[in-house]
Amino acid sequence: MILQVLTWIKREHNERKGNSFQIIEYGSIHNICERTVEEYGSFKLQKNDRQKGEKTMKNMMKEYLGNEYTDNHLRNFCLYWMKAAKGYGDEWRAKNDLDCLYFDGDLRADTLMSAWTPIKWVADFVNSESGIKFYKRNGSSDPDHYLRLLADETDKYLPPEHSLVKLLNRFLVLAELRCNFILLPDRKMNCARYKIEINGREVGLFDEVPATLSHIFDRDSLGRYFLGESGDVNEEFVIRWIKREHLEMGFEDGDIDKSHVRSLIPGLDPHEAKWLKDEEEIHTALEYIIGFLEKRLEVFANESDPDKEKMDVNLDGDLSEAEYVRISDTLKKLCANVN
Repeated sequence: MILQVLTWIKREHNERKGNSFQIIEYGSIHNICERTVEEYGSFKLQKNDRQKGEKTMKNMMKEYLGNEYTDNHLRNFCLYWMKAAKGYGDEWRAKNDLDCLYFDGDLRADTLMSAWTPIKWVADFVNSESGIKFYKRNGSSDPDHYLRLLADETDKYLPPEHSLVKLLNRFLVLAELRCNFILLPDRKMNCARYKIEINGREVGLFDEVPATLSHIFDRDSLGRYFLGESGDVNEEFVIRWIKREHLEMGFEDGDIDKSHVRSLIPGLDPHEAKWLKDEEEIHTALEYIIGFLEKRLEVFANESDPDKEKMDVNLDGDLSEAEYVRISDTLKKLCANVN
């Protein structure tokens, strides 16, 4: 793979510089390594970028549900979950998982902010006096029972005048769109974002964004999906992924590091996730979620192709995200003595 990249570097720069591989004009050899590896990745992904760009502003929920789609976004999600649950396996998921539909069936796709989690927070709170608790799936002979209740009698269980329901509905509008979906470096990270084993202990992260952004810096947690050749978390890899996925708004003052992750609610350490039951906390969390997705939506709306330079595993047998970083690191080491 190194030889493949070096060959590409020579060919591209020879063409640009009239068969003279000049280094000085471009700056340090390190900069050339970084620049050319990125260009190589973009070069190999041009055909996929065009396809992905077409899906940027589409509503894949609307396409998936077809005539069943309505402006009741809670109902849309319930119908989607019931329909998608009719099959299983990778091939089924690639064609029926909303995450994957936004990324041409890529199984590394994931929802940034789970729609079900806030739905359950709000539905359980609003209906607490009646003692009803809602479940996405249950083990009875009617696993879709609660989804049908919410889909068919939305106003009964989630009265539209309630302040939390108003916020939830604002979130669900955004939750259907591309701004609520990301591409992970490893598909195993999908389930780990909800619950992960850390040093022999099971820890719930509940897909909460601050917890995700904090734990990817931790080698024993989600950082295991961002390891470099040394076996430690490669922070360059982490930062590149954060920028690639437009998650910078999750950090204070534009500083992308563990100490600057914004909290979901006041008083909660970003490294900690919490299942919310308190009305004020749910309200604050929904405002955080809505603000985050609105900022991502704005970024995507201002870009002709927000998926540009995404590194796809096994694209024509080429680079994975981890290989991409390792190549960059290796090239720097190879050229270290030239500066």
